[in-house]
Amino acid sequence: KERRQEIELGNRDVVRDFSDVRFVAAVYKKLMECNTSSEIVNICSGRGVSLKDILQKMSSIARHKLSAKINPEFVRKNEVKTLIGSSIKLVSFIGELEPYPIEETLKWMFDAP
Repeated sequence: KERRQEIELGNRDVVRDFSDVRFVAAVYKKLMECNTSSEIVNICSGRGVSLKDILQKMSSIARHKLSAKINPEFVRKNEVKTLIGSSIKLVSFIGELEPYPIEETLKWMFDAP
């Protein structure tokens, strides 16, 4: 939003399971309504998105090309390259719940006041 020319990041070559806060809130609501208690579940989409894709999608949404410089201080020594949650147990309790597409989440965040 600030239209900076450059930002600093750690490792851009990672894949993460990003979840929209609206999706997470809907999952919590469904968990409170189901008959299961004292269970541990992953609240996740089960879908991985690379940080490079996030940067590309945000550039498109903002109509602004941004340079993402790698700052060695931000790079973790034992970085996990791919980290995606399993929603199998969650779905068994609450049924299918469609996560928001990452593009929609990014646009919603960008357009927020």
